[in-house]
Amino acid sequence: MPINLTLGDIYRITSFLKTEFSKLFWNHITIFPFPNPEYPLLYDFELGLRLPCRFRKNQRCSIYKARPLNCRLFPYWLLSNPNKDGYKEYIGPIRKCIKDYKEDSINKKNYLEYKHKVGNIILQESSLTEHLFSKNNLKKSISLPGDLPFPPSIPKQKEIWKIMLCSKKINKVDYKELPHIIAHALKDNTFHTVEELEIIDQIIT
Repeated sequence: MPINLTLGDIYRITSFLKTEFSKLFWNHITIFPFPNPEYPLLYDFELGLRLPCRFRKNQRCSIYKARPLNCRLFPYWLLSNPNKDGYKEYIGPIRKCIKDYKEDSINKKNYLEYKHKVGNIILQESSLTEHLFSKNNLKKSISLPGDLPFPPSIPKQKEIWKIMLCSKKINKVDYKELPHIIAHALKDNTFHTVEELEIIDQIIT
């Protein structure tokens, strides 16, 4: 599934790689349609990792220290409450890192603390990112008609099909000024550094 990005994520990734956002835009980082949690046929165009992830090399994450906040949260948002409805489907054979997980009260406490701290940073940085998009008239959405004949019968495949359909509606011209806008935003704001996040990571190591 797609991974959305905050301005802080972009700050950490570009700092780690010693490069500019403009060099990564559309190739590694893109505009992606994310499903709106309140309206199943509405998709919001937001910053996200291009799929398959271009930062994954030789079966490993090449920016692991500066990985996005949503990547940092996985699988701890699951393991902090593995019996919650909707979570169990994520814990299976395809996710080898957690398929044999046995709930542990001490670890669970650490996972909850980690989820809380990283989650708060996501909320702060997401709010700033959303404000930037709104201020520059870049906050765009697309609504799919309810009578579309969605071909796949499996829910997950249907969702992928809808995302692909929405992706075709993205107009790159609408975002031609985005690299310039983000460059200014990264200079004008302060974000958590990779080093600060590594200290938080110690909760789960």
